[in-house]
Amino acid sequence: MNALNLQLLEDEEIVLESGPAVLTNRRLLANWKGTNGGKARDQANLEDISTFRKINGGKESRLKQGLRLVTTGLILLIALETILTDINSDIEFILFLAGALATILGVHFSLTSLVRIRPHSTVLFDVEGAKHIAVSFPGRDNPDADEFARVFGRTKRGMSAGE
Repeated sequence: MNALNLQLLEDEEIVLESGPAVLTNRRLLANWKGTNGGKARDQANLEDISTFRKINGGKESRLKQGLRLVTTGLILLIALETILTDINSDIEFILFLAGALATILGVHFSLTSLVRIRPHSTVLFDVEGAKHIAVSFPGRDNPDADEFARVFGRTKRGMSAGE
């Protein structure tokens, strides 16, 4: 379980180790860097964290829809030039616009899918002193993010009750 390079303080226990963060009964350590367990880039004492909130972000891929639209648009444009040569010019114009629009939208969907930010759930902790610690989990409405937020709240309340 302790594959991370983590030095616990005296009387400190790991409460939850999930994804990119470790929650102990006294600290939050997140966003590890380096090899062989590395080191936490962000850490804060629990008493210094005033609030937290869970945020969903990123976009789903529309690559399949984009490729379908490009294919449909190109087929329509090719058919317009080869098969449908003897049709009314108004109908030809409408079919050309439909094919061009489908092709342009398909290329747009495909390119934006390739450079998008993938769906994720982030728990954002507000630390006194205008610092924020973001802990991101892959996927929208990730259950690990919900569990991390729930355990953090319970641990923080337990700390306050113990004082």
